[in-house]
Amino acid sequence: MKRLILTAVALSCAALLPLSCQANADSLGINKDCDNHPVSQYGMDSITASGQYKAEPQKFMKAMTEFCNRGKTMGDMGFDAAYSLSLAESKKWTDANLRGQNEEQKKFTSNIASLLSFAMLNGFSGFDYPEPPEQKDALPTDSFKPFEICDAISSNAAERSTSQLPPQVQISLAEWNQIKKEFASVCFVGIMAGNSRKPADNRMLAGLNDIARSVYSQAYDTGSRYPALPTSNQAIIEKKEAAKAATDRTEQFRQKKNKSNQEIEQNQNDREKQREINHESQQVINSLRNAVMRRINYAGDYSGKRCSVKIWLSQKGVVLSAKDESGDAELCSAALQATKGVEINPMSDDVYKIFRNVTLEFAL
Repeated sequence: MKRLILTAVALSCAALLPLSCQANADSLGINKDCDNHPVSQYGMDSITASGQYKAEPQKFMKAMTEFCNRGKTMGDMGFDAAYSLSLAESKKWTDANLRGQNEEQKKFTSNIASLLSFAMLNGFSGFDYPEPPEQKDALPTDSFKPFEICDAISSNAAERSTSQLPPQVQISLAEWNQIKKEFASVCFVGIMAGNSRKPADNRMLAGLNDIARSVYSQAYDTGSRYPALPTSNQAIIEKKEAAKAATDRTEQFRQKKNKSNQEIEQNQNDREKQREINHESQQVINSLRNAVMRRINYAGDYSGKRCSVKIWLSQKGVVLSAKDESGDAELCSAALQATKGVEINPMSDDVYKIFRNVTLEFAL
């Protein structure tokens, strides 16, 4: 609209008084009161509460006044050119005067840059910007149903959150519902804070991820659009939420207890199975050693001697091959000869994983 007004004025000036307009290069805002109102009152209200502004109010007021007066000298350069120049000059000023900042100061810098740009455009056009945002009509009190509203908001958030998972990652319906519950809790805090006109909980927001922060902000804005509920109504809703949260915690505890019991039972089964494996393993070793020892002729001739033999077995318990590893040559030769044709009981899968091959020590 500003651009249309400026264009219309410029066209009428060119058509009616071409010589006069060319001689007067002043902008349309020549009568703008830059010394007292470089920007709108709404614009001033947006920064006067800032600690950074309070520390140096004259510095920032002087800058906005200078930008506004400079806008008066920009003549008929065109609104697009004036707008581009205002952005460039406001950035140049903030870069030169507001360096090395934390997050809060960066926000203030952004606000000052916008106001400087508005100030220059106000001087150029004669307008008084920025304007306050449009006030949204308050929604009817009886339609304020925080649980239903948060159910919809949290469902959308859960969909967004799980849609970002890698394709190979699958989640169960129970896991999806748990994610939704977590978003719903954030939503409820935000919607009640907004409705009661409390400040947003920045400490809570700092600990949330991007989607959860969006849930809180959306809920806070939604709650603030409804008339503030009486304290008694808020207490009732909050009690309902507390009861719902308690029910959820009870269910979570029950699930954890069931999972814990299942894990205990599984651990007991695992221990029992391991005992069976150990028992069977010992039987394999004893059976194999005894079978070989029975076949060594004249065992007394090897008294005081030892030999280490590595034996390969089939799962059916048949000795497939053997190899001496260390020890007395005569005893090892006798032991190797004795392994031929040895057969013990078949082995289970678990035990055979251990005893595909086994090294036995013979000490006589």
